[in-house]
Amino acid sequence: MSAPDSVIALAEARMAARADKNFALADTLRTSIANLGFEVIDVTGGFELVEKAAFITLAFARDIHP
Repeated sequence: MSAPDSVIALAEARMAARADKNFALADTLRTSIANLGFEVIDVTGGFELVEKAAFITLAFARDIHP
């Protein structure tokens, strides 16, 4: 699945904010992207967008903390 154009635009704006060293804006944009259901992964020369899982998974039951 590819990300919608609106999410890609946010990720591109985040990349520009990082290049300008505006890390507060970059963090805000990352949060906006996450709220739309995607995770930004920084890679050499750009970014990748990965759809977030609907729920977390744990390898072991012992990892469940109340």
